[in-house]
Amino acid sequence: MPCSAKTELLRRHASGNFRDLLLYITEDPAMVLYLNTQQNRKNSPNENYARELLELFTMGTGNYTEKDIKEAARAFTGISVDQQTGEAIYRANQHDFGVKTFLGKTGDLQPADIIDAILEQPATAEYIARKFWSYFAYADPDDAIIKALGGVLRDNKYELKPMLRTMFMSEAFYAKRAMLTNIKSPVELVVGTMRALEIPPVDTANINIGMRLMGQSLMQPPNVKGWDGGETWITASTLFNRYNVLGALIAGNDNEQGRRRRQRVIEAIRNSTGKEGQAAEEALSRLQPPYDPTAAMRKYRLVTAEKTVDHYVQRLLQRPLKPDRKKVLLDALKPRFRAGDIESSQNVELIRGLIHLIVSMPEYQLS
Repeated sequence: MPCSAKTELLRRHASGNFRDLLLYITEDPAMVLYLNTQQNRKNSPNENYARELLELFTMGTGNYTEKDIKEAARAFTGISVDQQTGEAIYRANQHDFGVKTFLGKTGDLQPADIIDAILEQPATAEYIARKFWSYFAYADPDDAIIKALGGVLRDNKYELKPMLRTMFMSEAFYAKRAMLTNIKSPVELVVGTMRALEIPPVDTANINIGMRLMGQSLMQPPNVKGWDGGETWITASTLFNRYNVLGALIAGNDNEQGRRRRQRVIEAIRNSTGKEGQAAEEALSRLQPPYDPTAAMRKYRLVTAEKTVDHYVQRLLQRPLKPDRKKVLLDALKPRFRAGDIESSQNVELIRGLIHLIVSMPEYQLS
């Protein structure tokens, strides 16, 4: 199954009903292949998906038994993928129709029965609420916060939007502990920068390489748990790459040096055969233009160094800087800034340098 189809599935259901999401994921061809459900047959159950469903996706360890994993695996037997079409199929002759007992429920349990039994457990709603809070706010939240959010989730039959609304409108979500404490993932860092500066992602090949250098290969998580995130994003090498990747995005590579380098790479893959080689060559033919601040200069009348620094600090950091930190930026921009000259090419280059300084600040690594 193409990654794009998997991504669309998640986009459609990410803020919808969690039960629906679980049902779709259970039979999603990408998940079936990734966690070996196609090998889960009535005479030789494969427990991979059942184990991860309970441990990572819904309940968390300590809320089920090994027997529950085995019984859930039996209920998921028969789900497979058609090798010709790549679509999910159900092989009834490989399904275990026997009586199963899972989390206290007994009968000829099917996948939907397993998921419903999971969702009936209070631990599930709180586990999901904790995941959301940890992602959007901070790790290790107070139990009272999680119990309240879990209650909202259960009361709304696992519709996610009411819980998200409650979370985003709570006082705790805007407390000091929650503000600017999360380290941005490479995707958040790069995509957030492009959105803030309205940079079109033209050179997607290099952008993907840059994110891989920062430790996050798109569509390629290191394991079923995904990326650990947090402080693991920052090492001596990845921090260096974070600065360089954003610098390259701002400066662009649509220049003589960039074109020469691209041509050498394209020539090196010309011998590749098939669609992969053609796709690689096509991707490498695209060059990223440098960020052009002229539109912002005109729109916001950035006619002085002070106004320019204030604008980009607010746009990118969304918080005031201490006077000594702001002085560093002004000292870098002001001596050569041509005040009042919005059309100045010199100012354009200076502003690119200013932005590179801002995105290289420790403050910019946090959300």
